[in-house]
Amino acid sequence: MDAPVKRRIKEATLAINQTKSIHDITVNEIARKLNISRSTFYRHYDGIYAVMEEVEQELFEGLRKATSDMEKYRLDKLHLDNPFHIGVQIFEFIHRNKETFMILLSENGDHGFKYRYAKFIENTGVNKIISDFKIHKHKNLITAFLINGIVSLVEEWLCNCPETTPVELERIYTKLIYGPFQRTSPDEAHQE
Repeated sequence: MDAPVKRRIKEATLAINQTKSIHDITVNEIARKLNISRSTFYRHYDGIYAVMEEVEQELFEGLRKATSDMEKYRLDKLHLDNPFHIGVQIFEFIHRNKETFMILLSENGDHGFKYRYAKFIENTGVNKIISDFKIHKHKNLITAFLINGIVSLVEEWLCNCPETTPVELERIYTKLIYGPFQRTSPDEAHQE
């Protein structure tokens, strides 16, 4: 019985978070919406932030699973016309959890989520791009550009391009992110 109640609490919190800042949502609101007591809520969570922390943990766990094989591949050897299957897995996971990502990345969401999501992108993808393409010159600038570009690409896709499939997005992503580095001469990439 605990799992369905926790799921309902998470769903209700996210539903309210669509129109109201996470900082303004109260336990009373969730309890009323679900027709449960405050003590039932507190039996499962310490507060609203604990609910959202669990939601985020589930998202990051799914992203970690989607990227778990990333280290096996050399990103500088990708073919620009073929979608990278790990990228497709990542975008499929995001697409399956579209509403949650949209809420958390919105103005009403916890702004710390965007930072944690950006750090995840840096640690799982961008650092690998920097390493595989042996980028040394302007590394910090390129890293910042890639992280913010990826976050913005996902936000734009989720909010304004629902007709774009995860496979299509992966093709766009691959050409945008890896294409310029594959055309960079080794001397340019290694300059310090």
